[in-house]
Amino acid sequence: MFKRNKLIVILTGISYGIVGYSNTVSFEAATLFLSMSFIYEFINLYRRNKRSVNDYKNLFVRYILVGVIGAPIALLYWWWPLYSKFHAYNNITYYGHKDFARIDLMWKEFYSNFLGVFHLNSLDVFTFISFIGLMYIVYTLLKKEPKHREKRDFFLIVLSSMIIGVGHHFITFPLFRISSFPYMFAGAFSLVILIFLFYFFLLAIERLFKSKYIRTSLCVIVLALMFIGSITHFHEYLNNRFVKSAYNDISPYFKQLRDFINKNIDLNDVILTTKETCFAINGLTGRKCMVYRTTHTDPFSDPWKPQIDAAVILYGNNTNLKLELLKEYNVSYLYWDYYWMNSEWVLDANGKIINYFDPLMVPYKEEYVNKLRENNVEFQIGWYYFDPAVRGIDIPKIKGIIILPSNYYNFSHPWHPDLDPYLEEVWSYEYNDMKIARLFKINI
Repeated sequence: MFKRNKLIVILTGISYGIVGYSNTVSFEAATLFLSMSFIYEFINLYRRNKRSVNDYKNLFVRYILVGVIGAPIALLYWWWPLYSKFHAYNNITYYGHKDFARIDLMWKEFYSNFLGVFHLNSLDVFTFISFIGLMYIVYTLLKKEPKHREKRDFFLIVLSSMIIGVGHHFITFPLFRISSFPYMFAGAFSLVILIFLFYFFLLAIERLFKSKYIRTSLCVIVLALMFIGSITHFHEYLNNRFVKSAYNDISPYFKQLRDFINKNIDLNDVILTTKETCFAINGLTGRKCMVYRTTHTDPFSDPWKPQIDAAVILYGNNTNLKLELLKEYNVSYLYWDYYWMNSEWVLDANGKIINYFDPLMVPYKEEYVNKLRENNVEFQIGWYYFDPAVRGIDIPKIKGIIILPSNYYNFSHPWHPDLDPYLEEVWSYEYNDMKIARLFKINI
């Protein structure tokens, strides 16, 4: 029996090893699925009247081999963060997640994702299919029908894996103050679940209606509605403002900046600018930046100290310390464009600052306060959202330190003038005879 399954075991192990390369949550979902499959097979084996040691041996050997094959492949990705850097895990996702310290939000996250898989939180043809499919599965369980048992049991394994994944934060957050992305677990299993629900929906139609004509007509109608529903959903997707903006071309000055950086700047050179602009430059060129959007920084690095040090470099009055920090971070370039202020603050039509967007900001620590005061950097202490893309009543505000715009020397020259002797302009872009973007080489 085991020899016949050897190829399947090998392919499963390889698939398990590489699945996390595309998305880390996929690896976690695959681990859940394999665990639930093992538990199911073990219980199923135990329930049989006739069983032997060899049956258990083959079961354990198959799953151990999947792990033995998959683990080395997976560790090509996971080795560095788990064994070299895990002690430095910063739980950065906490600053852009829902506030799972509130039990009501834990439940809200769970049932919204759970219902979303079955389209039960909306009303469309997929809702109808899911409901009928689920009812038929319940019917076969109550009737203990042996027919279609393997497919039903496989569906239940996938379903239980999805439920654990979508609800894992009930355990991990209270114990460790961490959670993955529950909605991604729903996405990892949703396609398989919907395919099986459609299969059981067809079985239900077959049982309910004896007339072949009625069955065929119903299936044609449902398929047509599914097609129309898919077109509608796709149309809604295309009208999403983020999808629309993705079709817009990048600014001409960013095109030229990208080309210049790719041709003239080494991959290991570090650029200093605002967090949002760094986010864009890194995406366009792959070059490193001193600071990034907080929830997109390396989860195994310190995202806070670089922001405090960047504030000291840009706005402080200790030139010698600035030069030391520039060397420490290997910062070789300073980039400015007209969007500097807008990338950190929200302005009204009159140019008045009305809110913060994504300025330099860190969780409150006395040592950060002292360092900023020592270097004459102006700041404010309060409760803030740390991810500019995720805000609202469900997101926790964190006590933090925010670097104020009063530090700007002026609009087109926000950094302290004591940096100027070390700056050499190597690229610029003009619009209406005004420079709206400038890149400086830092010579120390």
